[in-house]
Amino acid sequence: MILGANSYGQLAQGFKSEQCPIPTEVCTDTDPASIVSIVGGGGHTMILDKHGRLFGCGGNSKGQLGVEGKTEVLSFERVTSLGDYTIESVACSWDSTFAITRCGRFFVWGSNTYGQLGIPKHEVTFSPTPIEVPLPTIQHVSSGLRHSAMVTNEGCVVVCGTSRKGALVPGLPNIQKVVCGQHHTIAQSVDGRVFVWGDNKHGQLGLDPLTHPYVYTPLELQELIAAPDNEVFTGWTHTAILTENGDVMSWGWNEHGNCGTGSLENITTPAVLDSLRKTILIGAGAGHSFAVIESDY
Repeated sequence: MILGANSYGQLAQGFKSEQCPIPTEVCTDTDPASIVSIVGGGGHTMILDKHGRLFGCGGNSKGQLGVEGKTEVLSFERVTSLGDYTIESVACSWDSTFAITRCGRFFVWGSNTYGQLGIPKHEVTFSPTPIEVPLPTIQHVSSGLRHSAMVTNEGCVVVCGTSRKGALVPGLPNIQKVVCGQHHTIAQSVDGRVFVWGDNKHGQLGLDPLTHPYVYTPLELQELIAAPDNEVFTGWTHTAILTENGDVMSWGWNEHGNCGTGSLENITTPAVLDSLRKTILIGAGAGHSFAVIESDY
């Protein structure tokens, strides 16, 4: 089921519309039960199935769908430009897309206006054709508005794009996951430690924005240990984590109640959500959050 903004055809309904407020079923060339990942950018959507096939729809003005000769695609179309590669994971920024193959190769396409593809922007401004980036084997990738961050198999963070607000800071060891918000980045180490850097206008780093409006060197959020299964998520300007003891904590921009604290005030330090216990899975969108709890709670 799919819903929300559809101004670029990103809902794969075969037509464009300003919004679709009711969950609607869409057709794809793959069995819905085989879909393992759905990710969205500013106006495009990518789905990945268990066979490693990638499909996309929506805006394609910068080639972010990996499809040549079309400015938009109104229903899911397979990304055949990846050839026979089997895709393991996919991520989207505003108008760029990133894919990691099961053999560890890393491909990028779409806009590179800010160097967010990891390629010098004077060489490639955008590409509708996937380009392989020669990096050490990548295990995880995330992208914000104009920056991207990757984690290598050795646990090192590789970053690219704009650093105007401190979003890009390399050099962290033993990292297993990194997540990017609009202009901020959060990294989780193998042992659950959480490091933050970048823009902190709304407290999205879990720090007081009056004393830390921007953070240019990674800071560890002390006494905060995330669950071992990569349970750190960030929206556009808010963050949520599932701790090792099963608590959900959130902080940052809260205009729509997306931090789940019961108010609309921004949360500048990590807050435990007492209404969520026995949580097994969490996630975050640009301005919303969600959680799955045990059925007997």
